[in-house]
Amino acid sequence: MLKRRFAAPITALALATGLLIAGCQLIPGGAANPDPSPSTSSEPIPEADLEACEHLNNGPALAVTANASASLAPQVSESHKRYDIDLISDNAQYSGKVLYNSKEEAHYVFFFNQDVTLEVRDSENTLVEPEAVASFSAACGTVKARYEVPLGVGLYTLHLGPTAASTVSLVVEESAHEEHDHAH
Repeated sequence: MLKRRFAAPITALALATGLLIAGCQLIPGGAANPDPSPSTSSEPIPEADLEACEHLNNGPALAVTANASASLAPQVSESHKRYDIDLISDNAQYSGKVLYNSKEEAHYVFFFNQDVTLEVRDSENTLVEPEAVASFSAACGTVKARYEVPLGVGLYTLHLGPTAASTVSLVVEESAHEEHDHAH
C-alpha cells in the first residue's frame, strides 16, 4: 500500500522535471528560434531590407547566368528586381561573376537568398570592402546573406561564391543613411 501512495507523486515529479528540461530547449534565441524577431529589436527595420524581402519573395524576377570572365558577365543593375543567377560549377562548389552599374555614389545593400560569399571589385580590380555583413535580415527569413557596400559611380564586378547553391537570388537596394547628405 505504501508503494502505491508515493508512485503518483514521484511520476508527476519526473514528468515535471522532464518538461522543465525540455522547455529549456525552447528559450528564444536557441536552436528552435534561429531568426531574430523584429519585435525584440528596438531598431526599426531598414527600408532597404523591407524592399529586398518583398522582391526576394515576390519578384519580379530576371534569370541570368554568371560568367567566369568579368568582360562576359551579365549586368544585374535594374532596381526593384530579383536576379536569379545560375552559377558555374567550381570543384563541388559554385561561383561566378556578374556586373553592377552604380548610377550614384551611395551605400548599396546586396541581399541573397543563399549563404554566398560576395567580393566587390571596381573597374581597376580593386577590392571594395563591405561596411557591414550579416547572415540574416530582421525583415524576413528569406535573406541568408546581406552585404552593405559603399560604391561610387561606375561599373563593379560582383564575385559570387564559393557556395553550395547552384542558383542564388540577388536583390540590390540603396541603403538609406541618416547622415547621408541629400543637399548636394
